[in-house]
Amino acid sequence: MKNTSTSALAQKTVSLIKGEFEATDAAEIVLTLLRNKIKFHQSQIFSFEERGTGDIESSKQRVKELQQAKNDLTDVLVEARKQEKRVAIKSDISIEIL
Repeated sequence: MKNTSTSALAQKTVSLIKGEFEATDAAEIVLTLLRNKIKFHQSQIFSFEERGTGDIESSKQRVKELQQAKNDLTDVLVEARKQEKRVAIKSDISIEIL
């Protein structure tokens, strides 16, 4: 493996989702990501409660935000499907070593 300095890897941005999709495919992609992120936070909350440590309130707030985003995006995607329209999605992910 090549030895790369930490500073060269300090930040990276990649295209996670990029393209045009049928509304049903777009719903599957986006809603699956949101469901998994919600499950992650719910698991964190459970773990924090079991151990008696961690920032439970931040995770609870994030679950609420993600559920609202899921509802909002579901409305858009249902409308796109009703109108038989395609959907463009672009989502980048950035990671930074702190």
